[in-house]
Amino acid sequence: MKERIKWPKMPNIEWVSFDKDVDRILEATLAGTAERKVNCLTEITYNLAKERFGTIERKLNIKAGKQPNRREWEIHNIRQEINSLNRRYKTSSAEEREGIKDLTGCLRERLCRLRRAERARKRSKEKEKRRAQFIKDPYNFTRSLLGEAKSGNLITPKEDVEAFLKETHRDLNSRLPRDEHPEIGTTEPPTIILNTNGPTWKEVQDVVKKARAASAPDPSGIPYRVYKKCPKLLRRLWKLLWRTWNKGTVPTSWQKAEGCFVPKEEGSSNISQFRTISLLSVECKIIFSVLAKRMTTYLIENGYVNTSVQKGGIPGFAGCLEHTGVLSQMIHEARSKKSDLTVVWLDLANAYGSIPHDLIRTALEHYHIPDHIKGPYHIPGHQTGA
Repeated sequence: MKERIKWPKMPNIEWVSFDKDVDRILEATLAGTAERKVNCLTEITYNLAKERFGTIERKLNIKAGKQPNRREWEIHNIRQEINSLNRRYKTSSAEEREGIKDLTGCLRERLCRLRRAERARKRSKEKEKRRAQFIKDPYNFTRSLLGEAKSGNLITPKEDVEAFLKETHRDLNSRLPRDEHPEIGTTEPPTIILNTNGPTWKEVQDVVKKARAASAPDPSGIPYRVYKKCPKLLRRLWKLLWRTWNKGTVPTSWQKAEGCFVPKEEGSSNISQFRTISLLSVECKIIFSVLAKRMTTYLIENGYVNTSVQKGGIPGFAGCLEHTGVLSQMIHEARSKKSDLTVVWLDLANAYGSIPHDLIRTALEHYHIPDHIKGPYHIPGHQTGA
């Protein structure tokens, strides 16, 4: 068998140059019968690819059985010895049996210590393996760890679904005036002004690069993958985003979302048993991702965020890992000291939908967000900002 070629990944510019070079060589060298041309074509193509791209090292497919470690060998030998003593015990005299019992007891104590140590080693190894899996892909690891059987079909009438969504997401108190909280003081004007210029080419590139290529498409049917693979199209989009930013309005198409209903439990059928997910347009998410990153930088640089408390959404802080580590340490200390520890998990119903829209505007004004960012944008029925 010929060596396997280390072909470049697709799409790759090497494919374009390789195609041109091999075509030029074949044009100059192919001659003779059809059979000879076919053989020559494959041979020239293979040799040129081997020279240019190299080959993949063939790995020996040797499946060696798992060899027991030193402790496992000792456990095995002690068990054999205990079995041998038990057989000898049956045919021994009364005096010999006392000695065999003492010897067997010592061996059993040694066997118990070795087994405990081996179980601890395996637990530690499994823990390291799972930690590595979490660091490599936290999303899939958590999904496999906490994922429960979820299935079902939504059979609720359309009218009931619309009524449920309207009741869930509307804000009856959005127009009511709100008094300032006595514990929330005023903030000093920022020393570093928020950047209100249009999104740069690099900012748009960074957002698209970090986005998941396998993310679900938006109502227009265009996922991130299209902009990842089409740089010319992305540059044209960037110019349009710049014009939209300077105009200060939210396009109508960005105000529409495609609703998806994900079952919360097995056998879901009623609308209350489903979680609603709204898929916004990719273009909308790109420009607001740029804005979110700028606002986060603005809040941190001006000292408006206490990073010793707030971890989520702050770059450079592994909030989940840090808080999980603290919680794990507290549980470990409570177990080792045999003390009491109360852990309370809070799950807010409709956490995002229950936030008054006017409160968002108040927060923007509290932190001196420029008028161009906080609006008002012309959204039917609302006076809301970014």
